[in-house]
Amino acid sequence: ICTILGGGGFIGRYLVRNLTKKNYRCIISTRKAFQKGYLKTQATPGAIELINWNPNNFSELKEAIKNSDVVINLIGILYENRKQKFYNIHSSIPEAVAKICNESDVKKSIHVSAIGASENSKSLYQKSKYQGEIKALANFKNTVLIGLQPRGVFLIKRILEVLNIDFPHLRINNGILDYTFFRDDFRRTSKTISANITSINFTIENKKIVLIDDVLFTGRSVKSAMASIDSYGRPKSIELLVLVDRRYKREIPIEANYFGVKIDTFKGDTVNVIWDDNSKNNIIYIEN
Repeated sequence: ICTILGGGGFIGRYLVRNLTKKNYRCIISTRKAFQKGYLKTQATPGAIELINWNPNNFSELKEAIKNSDVVINLIGILYENRKQKFYNIHSSIPEAVAKICNESDVKKSIHVSAIGASENSKSLYQKSKYQGEIKALANFKNTVLIGLQPRGVFLIKRILEVLNIDFPHLRINNGILDYTFFRDDFRRTSKTISANITSINFTIENKKIVLIDDVLFTGRSVKSAMASIDSYGRPKSIELLVLVDRRYKREIPIEANYFGVKIDTFKGDTVNVIWDDNSKNNIIYIEN
């Protein structure tokens, strides 16, 4: 079930059409539901539900979000008028929606902002969009990023660098995890396996964890990492983010929640990720 705010716009119509094709049931929140009946023609009967929403009353929206797996906020205006102001639409509403999502344990919350949103912009539109991003993110302080040794450390470093540039006021708990002693081949190989550093200087109890690695292959490394996580507490949930997802190669039923690219490879192929301080020299290549 997906709740969409602003589903009647250009992006919203395209999104609804594609989500219903993937068998999502879409709840579209709009101020004038009676004018959006045409949206129901894009899917089979019952796949789309329209609900009236008053920006000053979140009760009906809160009920819809509570029963949703995914919430997508597309709300935005291009100009102000007597009733609609940039900071209310682009900043206050995203903050309220993110808070409801956090309280309702929504699996995935997506906030669509705008290209060029910046704290230092001369445009009130761009400034308000930036404030909306900050306030939406602020309600997810329960999320923790953990890079997996050894290759996931490079990816989490780059992610944190980007977040620090785009959102300098944002603080996200992050750490590095080594799962060497939890590998299922730890005592089944003649090679000497050396452990790497683990750095988790915070509690993960009841936290939403995102594990980060460069390549997802058989799934065994991720399985070992999840087993080792239990040594530090009981998280509320665990998700996986990878740069490269090698499809059809899984030996363990594990899939990435977020990925950069999905590729198909032949048996015997190796996917190499080369990191460099100069981003132009970062390389991903397949070796046979």
